[in-house]
Amino acid sequence: MKSQIRIFLSVTGLLCAVVCGLAYADVAEILGNINAKPPPVRQTLLVENAKKEGALTFYSGTNSRDLQEIVTAFNKHYPFIRVAFSSLGGPGVLNKILTEHRAGADRADVVATTGTYLVDLIDKQMLAKYRSPMVPFLRNGFVDAEGFWPGVDTRGYAVIYNTKRVNPKEAPRRYEDLLAPRWKRNMMMDIEAYILFAGLVDLWGQEKAVDLFRKLAVDQEVLFSRQSHAFMTQLIATGERDLIVDGYVHNAVAMKGKERPLIMFFSIPQSLCLPTSSGSCRAPQSLMRRHCS
Repeated sequence: MKSQIRIFLSVTGLLCAVVCGLAYADVAEILGNINAKPPPVRQTLLVENAKKEGALTFYSGTNSRDLQEIVTAFNKHYPFIRVAFSSLGGPGVLNKILTEHRAGADRADVVATTGTYLVDLIDKQMLAKYRSPMVPFLRNGFVDAEGFWPGVDTRGYAVIYNTKRVNPKEAPRRYEDLLAPRWKRNMMMDIEAYILFAGLVDLWGQEKAVDLFRKLAVDQEVLFSRQSHAFMTQLIATGERDLIVDGYVHNAVAMKGKERPLIMFFSIPQSLCLPTSSGSCRAPQSLMRRHCS
């Protein structure tokens, strides 16, 4: 079945890369020394030592398809680094890193996830600061002031509806339209829609955003899902529900082709970070530099 996109909000996704392995002080010292070098010298040192390390482990909240594209593009520039990657979803990335850390078996060199999952890692001193020469080229709001992450991708949020179940004339034009009786028990959304909620708080203020989410949950009985956004979009396409409240634009575009009318958007940053317990140090920096460029 066809899916029609209605985009009310575009939120910058936080793709966070992390480097884990050595003792915190050791990683901080290595990165500090490297980052103090002039860019050409810095790059030469990174490449030479990355060749010696030869491999890195990459945990990501990104779906497998997009993650494979990232790794493929990276290996075109650094074919001598073998990347072992896992697509785990945002919560999965955080849980795996923390579990391995508690067990004293840190494996991740680089981690990509949404920014909401970074606070615990920063508080536990599991991320090292990273200063890429590419950071000055990123726009304001896409870089952490303390150097824990630069933003590397954006994700548009959209209300996506099934055109065989929804007449375009009755399709919602605003989030408030979702509170009409027509949509009761006919919607689904991510049970962890933190970023959408934060975006609406910025846009509307807390009171109005809380009121919308409360009414969606209580009055409209929206179906909260723990499935991936890609899977939820597929459910809408097959007619499981009429629409998804917090769909990702790129998932709908992948199914629909070029049709993507943009009504309103704004940005929230995602991050690239370096944890502090990795067996590798230069190879992960190469991956982060490639992301920033």
